[in-house]
Amino acid sequence: MAAKIEVAIADQNPFVRSGLETLVQRDGRFKVCGVYGSGGALIEALRAKPVEIAIVGWTLPDMTGGAVLARVKQEKWQTRIVIYTGER
Repeated sequence: MAAKIEVAIADQNPFVRSGLETLVQRDGRFKVCGVYGSGGALIEALRAKPVEIAIVGWTLPDMTGGAVLARVKQEKWQTRIVIYTGER
């Protein structure tokens, strides 16, 4: 069996975090390695142990999803970032 793809999730809303975690875990190809309520918490976690994919809300309490992306690129981590928004 192939290794599961490691995923981290960051969103300011605990209900969205929980829902995303449930959806990702339903797909047997993925393993959720961490769920975070802020961009800073996600960045610290990635510094300690990078994952393959981070699913990030655009609006976080301390930064935008775009700022998370910029930081990942600056650090030259190989994590792929998926940014989403529910805003109009």
